[in-house]
Formats: sequence, structure tokens, C-alpha cells
Amino acid sequence: MIIHNFRDILEHDMDMLILEEFSCSAEFSKIFLSKIGITNAILLSTWQSKTDSELGESDLTIVFSHNDKKIALLIEDKIDAIAMPEQPSRYILRGNKGVESGDYDYYYIFIVAPKKYLEINEKAKEYPYNVSYEEIRDYFVKIDDPRKGFKIAQIDLAIEKQKNGYQVVKNSIITDFWRYYIEYKKLFYPKLNLVISSDIKPTSGYWTYFRTNNSYSCIYFKSNKGYVDLTFNGKADIIDKIKSFLSNAIGNYYEQGYTVVKTGKSCVIRLTVPIVDFSKPFDIQIDLVKQSFDAVEKLFELSNKLDYYGISSII
Repeated sequence: MIIHNFRDILEHDMDMLILEEFSCSAEFSKIFLSKIGITNAILLSTWQSKTDSELGESDLTIVFSHNDKKIALLIEDKIDAIAMPEQPSRYILRGNKGVESGDYDYYYIFIVAPKKYLEINEKAKEYPYNVSYEEIRDYFVKIDDPRKGFKIAQIDLAIEKQKNGYQVVKNSIITDFWRYYIEYKKLFYPKLNLVISSDIKPTSGYWTYFRTNNSYSCIYFKSNKGYVDLTFNGKADIIDKIKSFLSNAIGNYYEQGYTVVKTGKSCVIRLTVPIVDFSKPFDIQIDLVKQSFDAVEKLFELSNKLDYYGISSII
């Protein structure tokens, strides 16, 4: 027997497992379709993180053809992340919008999670349909497929992580804060590319990192300092060129709230925001978090504008 070892398992990993099975196996699709009374359907498309700029993202969107109609399964995937209050209702809004735009004719909303999560999480009970990780595991146990051992090991780790997750983070307010922070980003700032290295955060885990649409800059929210920085790594020596380019691109940047400074070997375009304390509860700092996300979004849009004006020529 082959032993499969994983350092960690994240919801994205489970997203891809589920999408792969929808794409490859009609038997797997039956796990979901049987719960809505459909016995025969043809798979048309799969989406991972289908995003609406106003209504946030659906983790998985699976579209089938059934009786000459297109039906969609809108699926929220959870291992142990905290469910945000508006998530179920936003799935309805996105579903209605998909019908209105002609993406599909009707839809069904699911949550997929470990059985324990489905049993103890009150917000999870608001989703009309659910499939447990244990049901998906049973599917793999029964099939004759060389991939099954690897997939079962992956699912087992996800289930075990949920069982033990709250014991691991029980005293970690910062990890709980991050869970809310991630879900808030998904709901209200879906186009921002927040990099998540792990579901568990240390005491020092209070800086957040966002990718831009280019390879030479990124954005950091330095929450303990009250800075959001569009960072050009290793470019401190051309700070004057970056200042000049920024002035040419947007005018008097200082009057617009931007400063340009050196940080170590890097050059950053900075916005000042309120300090957010990741060691305090998320819900009492939502207004501060929103201001920081607004600044990240502003710098993200600035990075696109600078790209358009050709800043790569001086980088």
C-alpha cells in the first residue's frame, strides 16, 4: 500500500478535487444530482471561483444540460473556515443574476464540507442542499480507479483538519481574524488576489500580501503600521524615476494621498490607513478593515494604470 503524505490541505485543493471528478465521472455527479431529483444530465461546463464584481464569488459553478434546459449547481466549499453572515443569500443573488443573464435556466445551491461542519455550523444549515466530504470519500472507496488512494488520503486529511482545527486555533485570535478577513475579501473585494500561505497563522501573522497583474510589483497591507504599499522589490535605487513616472501618469500624487518611499532595498508607493489589530476581534474592526481594503483596491487599480502607461520601461 502506498502512503500519501501532505503538509497541509486547503479549500482550494478540495475545490480542484471536486471539479476534476465532475469533469471525469458521471457517477460522481450523481452524488449531487440525486439530491435534487435529477437522474440524467449532461455536463456542459465547470468554473472554479466564478466571480461577480458586485456579488462576490461562488467557489464552484457546475452547469449541466437537462431536458433541454441548462441547470447550474452553485457550490460553497468549506473545510473549517468561518461562514460569513451574507454568504448563503449572496449565492441566491448570484444565481438569480445568472438566470437573468442567460448563463443557465435555473440553479441549485449546495455547501460541501466535512459532516461535523455541516452538523455544528448554523450558517451551513441555511444552504438548501449539502454534500459531506464523507459522502465523497465513500464514492472513492467504491470505484476502481488508481487515483483513489491518493484522493482518499486527501479527503481524510481535510476531515481530520476540521475535527482538530478548532483545537489547534482555539487560543489563536489571529487565525480566527484571518478566517473572517479571507471571507470578507471573497465577498466584497473578489478581484483582489490575496495570497494565503496557510490556514493557521502565528502571532506575527498580521501582514497581508496581494498579487498585482504584473511580475515586478505586489501589494502589502502592513496592518500594525497602518500602511498599504505598492511594492517594487529591489528597486530602491530608482526611486526618483518612479516618482517622476508616477507624476507623469497621475499628476500631483502627494495631493491624492500617495507617498513614495524606500523600504530596505525596495521602493513603495504608499497609502496611509488606520492600524488594524489582528489580535482583536474582527467584528469590532470592520470599518477599519474596509478602509484598508479600499486602499489595496486603489493601489491595485494604480498598478494597472502604471502598466498601461509603460512603467515596465523603467523597472
